[in-house]
Amino acid sequence: MQIALPFPKIEIRTQSYKERFKQLLQSNLDFHGENSTYSSHAIHAFPAKFPPQIPRLFIENLTEIKDVVLDPMAGSSTTLLEAVMLERRAIGVDIDPLALKIGNVKLAPKTITEIEREGSRVISKAESYLAKNRK
Repeated sequence: MQIALPFPKIEIRTQSYKERFKQLLQSNLDFHGENSTYSSHAIHAFPAKFPPQIPRLFIENLTEIKDVVLDPMAGSSTTLLEAVMLERRAIGVDIDPLALKIGNVKLAPKTITEIEREGSRVISKAESYLAKNRK
């Protein structure tokens, strides 16, 4: 799945990896004012979450399609989601149980039928709870 977003793609493939990395670090990494809630990025306001434009810029410019992107402190899986959207294979690790749950939700593809079924299940549970606890 490819999403067209207005991020700068730095055409620097003729440079060494080290030179590309240095150029990226020296580029404008201020993404304030950019939309950071596309795809499933807005599922949770995870602490210390960075804009998805940052990992997207590095992934686009330092990896190729089907490469593996490893995030050893995955947090809310921002980097992993960007990697998947850019057709990379993503591996993430985190010790925070909340981070793991958020990542599983953000990255799990769901069909409309699955979403409707789960929504109906949640509504049914809520109605049952309210019926038992109404005062």
